[in-house]
Amino acid sequence: MRILNTFLLLLATLSPFVAGANFIPCLSCAVPAGLVANNAAGTSATLTWDAVSGATKYNIEVENASDNPTYFHSVATVSTHTYTVNGLVPNQNYKFKVRTRCGSDKSDWSEWVFFGSSTGGNGSSSCQVPTGLGISIDSTGAKLSWTAVPGATSYGIEIENGSGNSSFLHLTDSSLVNSYLATGLLAGKNYKFKVRSNCAGGHSDWSAWFTFNNSTSGNGNGGACAVPSDFAVSIDSSGAKLSWTAVPGATSYGIEIENGSGNSSFLHLTDSSLVNSYLATGLLAGKNYKFKVRSNCAGGHSDWSAWQNFSSTGGSGSGSSVCAIPGGLSAGNMTTVSAILTWNDVPGASGYIIEVENVQNQNVPFSLVQTSGTNSLLVSGLQASKKYKFKVKTQCANGESDWSNWFYFTASTLIADNGSIFNTSFGGDQPVLSLKIAPNPVQQDAVVRLDGASDELATVIRLYDLSGKTVKQWVVESASGYMEQQETFSELQNGIYILHAQNGVQTNSIKLVVSH
Repeated sequence: MRILNTFLLLLATLSPFVAGANFIPCLSCAVPAGLVANNAAGTSATLTWDAVSGATKYNIEVENASDNPTYFHSVATVSTHTYTVNGLVPNQNYKFKVRTRCGSDKSDWSEWVFFGSSTGGNGSSSCQVPTGLGISIDSTGAKLSWTAVPGATSYGIEIENGSGNSSFLHLTDSSLVNSYLATGLLAGKNYKFKVRSNCAGGHSDWSAWFTFNNSTSGNGNGGACAVPSDFAVSIDSSGAKLSWTAVPGATSYGIEIENGSGNSSFLHLTDSSLVNSYLATGLLAGKNYKFKVRSNCAGGHSDWSAWQNFSSTGGSGSGSSVCAIPGGLSAGNMTTVSAILTWNDVPGASGYIIEVENVQNQNVPFSLVQTSGTNSLLVSGLQASKKYKFKVKTQCANGESDWSNWFYFTASTLIADNGSIFNTSFGGDQPVLSLKIAPNPVQQDAVVRLDGASDELATVIRLYDLSGKTVKQWVVESASGYMEQQETFSELQNGIYILHAQNGVQTNSIKLVVSH
């Protein structure tokens, strides 16, 4: 299975345009289940989950919940299916998620699980998103209902006017049971509602919007109008056939098509389809386009999908590719002035665009836009204990995806495996410390070059893996402040490392990719 996965990903990278082919990755790495937070003791908690067959390690991400004003974000990698998180604030709410690593493969992230850092009990709560949303309408009003969530203490409800209803309504309320009577709605008008569950340790995400018509006849024509997904494009002499997975309960679909990145020939087309496909004709050969879809149900419509990019070659034997938005954003291996930003690989990606900024209300301006050929970026020039955010979008042969959501992180020191802390500072008028390595990526051997070091001090060069562990170290004493020597990296596993040099108060770090 791993060999097949590698072959499919390689084929997708080399040939993103294969006529009529829709690549569906075969992931052997299962998403972890059974997430629980136990023994929450004020400042720490033990996180556990069910062991996944074939797993070599697990990635864990822990954050403060939305109602916890104390910012917290921690990422870790472990080889067992348990992890103890420290540094929590007593009696606050947190959430964590886990994904599986199987050699070079990785699963999707699990859903967030919420827990409280109480000083007694186990503080855990798997706060699930409510399902089974429904509606019944009579002379008393519209009774909203959903399946009860185990462990829920209450539910949050949000109601709005729906498609085609110009009478504005936005209502938020709560209920102790899995139903709610909405009154005062206008007869024959469209509305929508969503629900989330509140548990001892926090709350779930919102459900999808459920649309309904406030008609006193029948059950109100309610329907959970889901956003379409699983898009594909196939192109032949007849045009570009756009397709997606059918949405249960959908009566039709809305389609919007525009010219894409690098295509100066303006196009904006809106149309509808009774089935889960659409044939786009009249497109210019060899140009980039994008489309999005939403589902129409008896009581309204879903939100739009994200834009899906594709290329039109205008003849048989042509191909297509969807440029997906990156997911799994994370910040790790942080020092006081740098961090490695990572995200999930997107099949068919030719590169990525990354934007990094300081968080609002922080009086230390920072703005960076950079490209990367891999799914990681070493960003430097940060300030200790300051908060930052970054987002990523994918570059494909046919254009670009939309931006991901912002991911927030704090620059902090990195504790190495020997317990020491390396943090970076700069010595004013000191010469600039230069650190280079070639080739990069390295297969076996590479030349490490150091320049600009003080000739009165020894320079320590360390190689860290992404968990902060020192895997190689050199001490360089040079009367000229210059060093160039060949080193072997054949004993290291494939992956991303940080090469870090320190000469007195001067430091410099670069990313090294090992690929045998």
